[in-house]
Amino acid sequence: MRLRNCITGASAKTLIVMAAFTTVGLAATAVPAGSTMRSHSELTSAGLVAPHSSSSGALDNNLTNVACTSGTQCVAVGTYIPAAGGSLPLIELWDGTSWAIVPNPIPIGDFGSLQTVSCISSSDCVAVGGTSTQPLAESWNGTTWSAMPSPDVLGTLSAVSCISSSDCVAVGGTSSSELQTLVELWNGTAWSVVSSPNPTASPESELDGVSCISSTDCVAVGLSLTGSDVPNTLVESWNGVGWTIIPSPHPGNGGANVLSSVSCTSSTNCVAVGIYSDQGIAASPTLVGSQALVESWNGSEWSVVPSPSPSIGNGGVLASVSCSSSTDCTAVGHYDTPSDVLLTLVESWNGTEWTVVPSPSPGTVQSFLQGVSCTGSTDCVAVGATANGPLVTTTLVTSWNGSTWDVSSSPNADALVSAVVGMAATPSGNGYWLADSSGDVTAHGAALNYGSLANADLNAPIVGIAATSDGQGYWLVAADGGVFSFGDAGFYGSTGGIKLNKPIVGMAATADGNGYWLVASDGGVFSFGDAQFYGSTGDMRLNEPVVGMAADGATGGYWLVARDGGIFSFNAPFYGSAANLRLNQPIVGVEAAADGSGYRLVAADGGVFDFNQPFAGSEGGETDARIVAIVPYQTGSYWIVASNGTVTAFGPAPTYP
Repeated sequence: MRLRNCITGASAKTLIVMAAFTTVGLAATAVPAGSTMRSHSELTSAGLVAPHSSSSGALDNNLTNVACTSGTQCVAVGTYIPAAGGSLPLIELWDGTSWAIVPNPIPIGDFGSLQTVSCISSSDCVAVGGTSTQPLAESWNGTTWSAMPSPDVLGTLSAVSCISSSDCVAVGGTSSSELQTLVELWNGTAWSVVSSPNPTASPESELDGVSCISSTDCVAVGLSLTGSDVPNTLVESWNGVGWTIIPSPHPGNGGANVLSSVSCTSSTNCVAVGIYSDQGIAASPTLVGSQALVESWNGSEWSVVPSPSPSIGNGGVLASVSCSSSTDCTAVGHYDTPSDVLLTLVESWNGTEWTVVPSPSPGTVQSFLQGVSCTGSTDCVAVGATANGPLVTTTLVTSWNGSTWDVSSSPNADALVSAVVGMAATPSGNGYWLADSSGDVTAHGAALNYGSLANADLNAPIVGIAATSDGQGYWLVAADGGVFSFGDAGFYGSTGGIKLNKPIVGMAATADGNGYWLVASDGGVFSFGDAQFYGSTGDMRLNEPVVGMAADGATGGYWLVARDGGIFSFNAPFYGSAANLRLNQPIVGVEAAADGSGYRLVAADGGVFDFNQPFAGSEGGETDARIVAIVPYQTGSYWIVASNGTVTAFGPAPTYP
C-alpha cells in the first residue's frame, strides 16, 4: 500500500493516529471520490474561501496542534466532521480563562482541515493544512482569521514554523502520481514552493514536522518509503539556500520508522519524536509491537534516545514534542491497553532521561494527544481528542502546571453556528439586527429583515454591520472590504477589489446614511459616498491593531479604537482612552453618542469604559461568550452583544427575542 493511498489530504502524522484507531473518523480528510483538481486561480475566481456555514450536529471534533505564546494566549487547530459529511477546519482560542471557538474561513464545498499552527505573538499566527485539492493556509491578526493564497500544487501542509511575520516555513507532501516532499516559504506577501530533496531509493516521501530557529536554520522530519513500502525516518535541514537530507537512524528491525514532530532550541539541539515498529504501521489497526521513538541532534548527528514505555499497554506513539530548553522537553501521544482502550501518553526530558508523566484520559474508549506547546517548565498545553463510544470524538485539552496534567474544558462544534460579529439598532431603538460571520442576519423587535448572505459563497468572512439613518436598511462588510447593501441602503463602493495591507475590521455610516467608512486593522480608513476622509493610522506604528470605529454625528468625523483601548480622533473631539489602563481582556468595540458628546469602549469580557458618557454597567468577566460589539440605545443606555448572539441591555435599553 503506497503512502499516498493512506494519507491523501491528510499527513503521515494522521497516519500514525489512524493506525491506532480506525473509528475516530480522521480518514474523512481523504479526497472525496470523484473530486477534480482545480487550479488556485480557478478556485479564487469561484470564491475559494467561504465563512463557516451553519451546521447541526457533528460526528467528530479533533484538535491536532496548539501554539502558545504565554500562559494566557494559546491557539489550537484541528478538524470537525459534520453529520452531513465532509470535513471543516476548527480553531479554538485560549485567553487565560477559557477556550472558545473562533470563526475562520473554509474552502467552498465544506471540505478542509488544519493540521498545525505557529504563533509569534498573540496577534500573529499562521495555521496550515489542506483542502481536497491543495494546501490550505490561514493567518490570524489578533481579531480575524483570513485565508492566505496558496501555490498551485496538489498536496497538503502538515507543519509550519514562523520566526517572524514575514518568515515562515511550511512542510508537507505533494503528488500527481507519487507523493513527494513539499516545502513552502512565506515572505510576508506570498507563499512560494521551494525545492526539497527526496531519497533516491524511495518511491514516496513526506515531511510532517518542522522547527526553525532562524531564517537560515530549519529542520524538517517525516518519512520515506523503501522499495518494499516500509516507512523510514526522513530528516532534512535548511541553511537559507537549500534543503539537504541528513542521515537519521531507523531502529525498527525491518519495520516502520516514522518521525512526526521536531523541536529545536539551537543549531546543536533538536528533538524529534514518532513511532517505530518491527512491522509496517499500516499492517495492523492496533499498536501491538510499536514503540515510541525519540531521536536527538547534537549538531553533528542524529541518534536514538531511549524512551520508556507505559507500565501497561501494547505499544506507544509520540505525535508531538515541544522543548523550552535543551534540558526541558515534553512529548505527547497515546498508547493502547490490552483491552484496546487508547490512553494519553506524556513523556518528559530533563536533560538526562525521558520519563513517563501521569496524564488524564477522560474517554472510556479512547483518549489521545496530538499536539503540545510549552512556554516554560511549568506551563504546557496539549491537545487531542477523546471518545466514550465508537462514533463521536470530542476535543481534549490538558494543561501542565509543573506538577500535574489537568483537563481543561474545551468547546466542540457539535452544534456550531457562525459566530455573531456585529449588531446595529434602529434609530428609535425599538429593534436591532445581529449579523454573523457567514453573513446571516437576524432581526429582533420592530427591526425588519431586509435580506442576508446566508448560504452565499464569500471570499472573506463578514466582520460588521451598520444601519441606515431611517432604519430601513443596512450594510454588511467583509474582511476583504466587500460591502453588501440591503433595504434602502445605497451601495457607494468597497475595497473588495483592492489589495489591502491589512483586513477590514469594521465600518460606520454617515449621519444621513448617504455614505460610510471602512477601517482596516492597521487603521487605514476608506471613505465612500458623502463620507469625508479626515485621516488614518495606516502609516503609523501601532502598539496593537485597530478593532473598530465610530462616527461623530456632530462633526462628520470619526474615532478609531485599538485593541489596547487607544483612541485616535479624526475631526472629532478626544475624550480619553483606555490605553494606559491594565485591561483584563482586549478592547473589541466602540460606540459613540449620536451628538458626538462622548463614546464608550467594550472589552472581550464585557467590561465597559465610558468617556464623557454616563456609565450604566458592564458584564466585566461574567459573560459565557466573547463580547464582540457595543451599540448605543439612548443617553446613558446601551447594549453589548456576545459571539453566541446573547444581547445584554444596560440602563433602560430593552432586549427583544
